[in-house]
Amino acid sequence: MFFIPFLLCSIPFVFNEKIYFSQIVYMAEVVLMISISMSLIYKFRKNTYTVAQGIILIGAILLGIILYRIQLIGFFNISSIMKRIFIIAIISFNILLANKDEKIFSQALLNLLISEILIIFESIRIISYISTVFKCMAYFHLYIYFFKKVNFTSRNKEKIIEKEKGLYNKFSKLEFEKQLFYMKLKNERLLNLAQRDELTQAYNKRTILDIIEKSIKSRKRFSVLMYDIDNFKKINDVYGHITGDKAIKNLAQISKRSIRDVDSLGRYGGDEFIIVLPDISHKGAIHVAERLRDNVSCDSIPRFTVSIGIASYPNDGKTGDELIEIADKGLYMSKEKGKNALSHGRIM
Repeated sequence: MFFIPFLLCSIPFVFNEKIYFSQIVYMAEVVLMISISMSLIYKFRKNTYTVAQGIILIGAILLGIILYRIQLIGFFNISSIMKRIFIIAIISFNILLANKDEKIFSQALLNLLISEILIIFESIRIISYISTVFKCMAYFHLYIYFFKKVNFTSRNKEKIIEKEKGLYNKFSKLEFEKQLFYMKLKNERLLNLAQRDELTQAYNKRTILDIIEKSIKSRKRFSVLMYDIDNFKKINDVYGHITGDKAIKNLAQISKRSIRDVDSLGRYGGDEFIIVLPDISHKGAIHVAERLRDNVSCDSIPRFTVSIGIASYPNDGKTGDELIEIADKGLYMSKEKGKNALSHGRIM
């Protein structure tokens, strides 16, 4: 906006010709007011506004060259009153377009309007001085307005940049936490695959034996149940291996329903399972074994029973191998009793 009037005011000095400086100032003010009008009209259409400003710039340069290089100054032969009415009309138009909330800008235009009206009576010296004062006030208010606008825009950009940085950092942190979560989830899944039996989703043999070893290291009492399906070979022979696998899976499901969340179920091999019961004595283990045996007898598909062996730490053994051996002997004794029974391996 201000570059174009500045360019016009510079033309007399560039071409070094005798001209009326008041005329060039008038022309600069006209261009400035038209430029402001274009800005107010196109303020919500930035691309169009840029094109309009470009047209004004090129037009002003060409007009200056035509007026002062080729000496076509007919435009300035218009009467002073008509020129004043023309610029007063442009300023009034800008006042109507201006945002009423922008008081400094509106005040600047109003002061400029008063100045242009008073210039009509410039033959009266005191009014001429007053007009100059109002014009100075107008340009001072315009300077204050645009200075604040630029600073406000700059601060807003800084705030936006800071906000975007904050959002980026927050997003980066969330993305990092998200990736970390998925990594942990993936690791848990991999660990789960490494620890679980594929058919039954119970712990595999290695994991259930590790649990027994860890329980021994804690030096707290616990009990172990070892059991398998009675006549499992017959189920495979009569119904087939697919049904046999279903029976094993069904036994694992019944076992999970029969124990606590803190208890651990593992598939020892084939149709044989182990349950580790933390903080359960030999007597408590018998109750759990009885419940398991009854649940299997009632809910198994196809119908089958289980034989169970019991061992308790530390009474029946101080190592995992000793406890497994006692529980295995108990399982063998249950088979000897006629199956669908539970036994303690030390009673032999």
